[in-house]
Amino acid sequence: MPCVRSCRTGAKSSRSCTGRGPSPLERALRRLCYACVAVAGGIVLALERLPGLASVVGVPPLFGVIAAMGLLAALVARARTEHRTDPRAERRLRFWSGPVGRWLFTLTGGEATPASDARDA
Repeated sequence: MPCVRSCRTGAKSSRSCTGRGPSPLERALRRLCYACVAVAGGIVLALERLPGLASVVGVPPLFGVIAAMGLLAALVARARTEHRTDPRAERRLRFWSGPVGRWLFTLTGGEATPASDARDA
């Protein structure tokens, strides 16, 4: 995990740590999610100002479809980001590089840093 370690040592941008950064699909899903949230908010605002609009046949199902589409886009974008960045390994590295991890290594009489640090360096 040299890329995660370089982030912890002060790399300038997240793109240097994760490769190319967000893919075009991730960017499109993010835009779709934001657009759906804006449209759903507009529908709620319109329903607040014009209560008679709730009785129109297509408005409540439209709100449900827009909200579901926004939620689905957000979930897929999050899954793609987690697949690209590996947050579990990053948390694990933070734990073992932190004060508790160093303390455990010194307690066991081992090196002050994990053995994976020596291999990757």
